[in-house]
Amino acid sequence: MNEKVEEIKVDEKTKEVKVLLGDPKKAILKLSGPMIIAMIVMQSYNLIDVIWVAGLGSDAIAAVGFIAPLFLIYFGISNGLGAGATAVISRYIGAENKIQANNSAFHVLILIFIISILTTVIGIIILKPFLLFSGAASVSDLAYHYGVVFIGGSFLWFS
Repeated sequence: MNEKVEEIKVDEKTKEVKVLLGDPKKAILKLSGPMIIAMIVMQSYNLIDVIWVAGLGSDAIAAVGFIAPLFLIYFGISNGLGAGATAVISRYIGAENKIQANNSAFHVLILIFIISILTTVIGIIILKPFLLFSGAASVSDLAYHYGVVFIGGSFLWFS
């Protein structure tokens, strides 16, 4: 198999794709780096948030813990949108169809704007019932205030 890979000519347009044509283990290791960094940043956000809030007491930490599932849902939606947008736009770029790539990017931006508004409005509407359903009765006020701030700024996750 390696003989075939070495025989493939790599021209200027596909120079960056060379990593995908070689050893799959090397490709996975090289391409997984940005994903690993993104996950570390995401977990660092949660860890730093809990460390910062720890000074306010155990109720405040519990409130942050009740919002963590929403954090993961919003993060998942934004990652899904980003992966889909990247796939669509990169296909048009690969086909050298710049007009469709630009058109797709424009529509992705509109879609992200609409979804960020919808998730913000729906998130704030269902936040109180979600917290009560989750069992946050004793810290529901703290969790609600933290959740409103988090959901209110969630449009930044999608941009």
